[in-house]
Amino acid sequence: LLYNLISIAINEYIKRTDNIRLRMISRKEGEPFQYVAEYIEKEIPLLSTVHSHATYLLWIDISKTDLDSQQFYTQLRKETGLYLNVGETYGKMGNTFMRLNLACPRSTLEDGLKRLKEFCETLK
Repeated sequence: LLYNLISIAINEYIKRTDNIRLRMISRKEGEPFQYVAEYIEKEIPLLSTVHSHATYLLWIDISKTDLDSQQFYTQLRKETGLYLNVGETYGKMGNTFMRLNLACPRSTLEDGLKRLKEFCETLK
C-alpha cells in the first residue's frame, strides 16, 4: 500500500511541476524501463524484472541467486561499487528483490548493467 501511495504522489508531482527530467524518465516514456528489462532478460538470466507503476524505480527479482537482498546488496557493493536498494526495506516480502533507480543518464545505466552482469556471472 505504501509503495502505491508513493507512486501516486510522485506521479502527481510530475503532473503539477514541469520537471522535464522526471517526465523524461516517467513510465509513460518507458524507454529506460524497456532498455533495462530487455538487457536483463537477454544478458543476465539469473535476474528478472517486475513490471511496476513506479516513475523511476525498477524491481529486480534476485531469487535465482540464492542470496537475500541484504547479502546481494553487500556483495554487489563490495565487488562492483554499485548501490541498489535492498528490497527488504519495503517489507519482508522484498527479501528476494532489489530496486534500481533509473533516474540517471543512459551511460550510467549502461555501466551499471555491465557491472551487474559481471557480478551475476560470478554467482553461477
